Amino acid sequence: MKLYSLIILLVSMSFLASCSSEIDSDMQNAENVNQEQNTPNEDTMTDEDTMDSNVSENVETSYIVENNSYTFTTENGDSVKVNPISHATMVLNWADTTMYIDPAEPIESYAAFDAPNVILVTHEHGDHFKLEVLEELVIDGVELIVNDGVYQKLSPELQEKAIVMANGDIDSLIGFEITAIPAYNIREEALNYHPKGRDNGYLIEQNWFRVYVSWDTEDTPEMRALEDIDVAFVSMNLPYTMPIDSAIEGVRAFAPKTIFPYHFRGEDGMSDVEQLKTQVESNNENIDVVLANWY
Repeated sequence: MKLYSLIILLVSMSFLASCSSEIDSDMQNAENVNQEQNTPNEDTMTDEDTMDSNVSENVETSYIVENNSYTFTTENGDSVKVNPISHATMVLNWADTTMYIDPAEPIESYAAFDAPNVILVTHEHGDHFKLEVLEELVIDGVELIVNDGVYQKLSPELQEKAIVMANGDIDSLIGFEITAIPAYNIREEALNYHPKGRDNGYLIEQNWFRVYVSWDTEDTPEMRALEDIDVAFVSMNLPYTMPIDSAIEGVRAFAPKTIFPYHFRGEDGMSDVEQLKTQVESNNENIDVVLANWY
């Protein structure tokens, strides 16, 4: 009897081991099938599959890149699209508003963009201000913001449409708050290029998303004091604006989430924007330095 019971026990154990092996094999096969189904290949990947390859890995912000345009998304879901044009000129598409900033390039440079709702001009130097371009762009309904130096060079017709902002002024228009940030030189040998009190940078804000455009300035206390900047544009060309070391220290000080070096062509060629990117990002992993195509 005992021998019979032992035989029954051994047969049962063998059967259970066989079933367990078959179950493990079936589960592994199912897992392999799922992996094959969920892993796209180059032939079947869609634009949505590849979208993440264009998203910044920076933990504080993300953007989508397409043809040298950079689209950010605000907390309330609005899009802010940065379109570098050249050197000191850009177009911002902010939700339903189109902003031209220092539109000094020929009028055909803007053919691919919507007509502006707002134009901001920082100062009267030729790489920032072209009267003939403004005369074509500023039609009825367009908000034109300038400093006094630009205002004095406008035609009487444009002067009637212009809003003059001095350093420190704050204005609200079409849902945006715009602050004129002082832009000036502090190195002794450069004081005549951009004297203190004349030129503007601009801080543009809507729904807690803040964009700072420095324009022709150096590493000033006013720039260092800025806080909670989502996107910044910082100039760095010699001898007119700031040396690369000053740009690095200034950016580290106000720590924008994303910074575009621009306006970096000087008398002796291009400033080293790669060095700026390396040194800023190695010091603060939460700052993303974007090297866009400005030239």
